[in-house]
Amino acid sequence: MSEISKTVFEDCCAAYEEAFQKVENYLEDYGQLMGNLITGLEVYLKAPDGRITFIDRQGQKSSLRESMYLMEGAWKLEMAVCMCKDNGVRHFAASPSGLYYPSQTVYMTLAVCGTTDSFTVKLDQYNDEFSIKGTSINSF
Repeated sequence: MSEISKTVFEDCCAAYEEAFQKVENYLEDYGQLMGNLITGLEVYLKAPDGRITFIDRQGQKSSLRESMYLMEGAWKLEMAVCMCKDNGVRHFAASPSGLYYPSQTVYMTLAVCGTTDSFTVKLDQYNDEFSIKGTSINSF
């Protein structure tokens, strides 16, 4: 009896390990995919370093992977794009009083679904979406 239980237990452990490995690979694939997508966005916008940041579910700045979450069948990514090309503050050149205006930050949520071979991307609040071939870095 103990021999059978051990075999069943080992089978359960092996099945768990296989499922865990699949989930781990899935998360890694989507983390890389999202990283490529953001790199492509930075290149497209010609955004200086540090202008795109990520926001976690608590509203705090965090890493890309910590900001990703799965909801309604799509990966979501909260991000902020600082629209000021200087370091956060723009000074009026001829202003003796030193007037300034703050940078503008655009907050958005990307929604991504599909496979790593082909997936769709959209801003979560809008219906327009576009497809990207995940196998070609030029698609990003």
